[in-house]
Amino acid sequence: MASDHAPQDWNHTVDWLAAPLHGRSRWRLPALLWGVLFAGGDLDPRLTRLTPLSTLRGGNGLDTSTGFVIRNGTKSATIDLSGATTVEDLLNRVNLPDLGVWGRIAADGRRLEIVSRVSGAELRIEEHGGTVATQLGLRSLYAGTPLAELNGGRGVRTVAGPDLRITTADGSTLDVDLDGVRTMQDVIDRLNAAGGGRITAGLASFGNGLQITDHTAGGGTFGVTALQASPALGDLGLDVAATGGVLVGRDVNPYTVDSPFTALLELRRGLATDARTDLSRAAERVERVLRNMQRVQGEVASQARLMAERTDRVAAEANAIEVLRSEARDLDLAEAAVRFQQLQTALQANLGAASKTLNLSLLDYLR
Repeated sequence: MASDHAPQDWNHTVDWLAAPLHGRSRWRLPALLWGVLFAGGDLDPRLTRLTPLSTLRGGNGLDTSTGFVIRNGTKSATIDLSGATTVEDLLNRVNLPDLGVWGRIAADGRRLEIVSRVSGAELRIEEHGGTVATQLGLRSLYAGTPLAELNGGRGVRTVAGPDLRITTADGSTLDVDLDGVRTMQDVIDRLNAAGGGRITAGLASFGNGLQITDHTAGGGTFGVTALQASPALGDLGLDVAATGGVLVGRDVNPYTVDSPFTALLELRRGLATDARTDLSRAAERVERVLRNMQRVQGEVASQARLMAERTDRVAAEANAIEVLRSEARDLDLAEAAVRFQQLQTALQANLGAASKTLNLSLLDYLR
């Protein structure tokens, strides 16, 4: 976990407003976002801050009786939604001053987003005995989570043949082969199929992680072990002891700010503990950050070029106006009066000729 003094990176969106003579144009530089972004699912209908929570999910609303938990590094908070009636109420309860996260409506207006602003901190969004985090699409480990995303993108490694052995209290052993699984739901289905009713697998109702419940009775020790030294046990977070016939696995899908500071913190941890995993993760993150910086640099350069072109255009128009102002200031009043009189006389002559022409009739032509 990161310390309370981990560097913080804020989402900077720079707006440049130009007002040329022919109108106003709005320019926007790319958002330089180092914060980790967790985007929820489509809540239907399109969201505003005044959208009632009761209209979300096609009118099915939310179960606000339990709330949910946000853990951001060493900070955590239980988001109590009792009494909340609108999206604004929900966001106000998420945007706590000391939690280091920012809840907002996504740009497309279809979902909520939670952004962590603390480098090196792991962001987790968990249930608190209910399902509201799942209903909002904000739970960081959910049934549809691809296994390839777990453990910082390293996924779940398996071996040929059975990977796990579940030993129940009555002494039964259940071997589980995880070949071919793609999502957390696939893992849950595979565990339940192997259990044959002796155990039940699902996601924990408190916290995150897989939960396996032993329904048998006996003097044996309930637990899960690896077969053939399969790394899947640890990759799924099941390398923990059961308590009272229930095994709740670790959360293996935290979100982390993809920033240079995070990479440096991981590198420091890896060097301090001689952990190759942390060193490898830090190296991968540095590569991603460099690619992202190059992309942002290119976008900024493109916007800078457009801004320079607009600046040149505004300067040219300003010069044209200055020429007109100069001509107006340098005008000879006497010469202008004579010229005005000449133009007025010519205009009156033209109007007189036009009036005579309009008054002509067929009889005038026959004379």
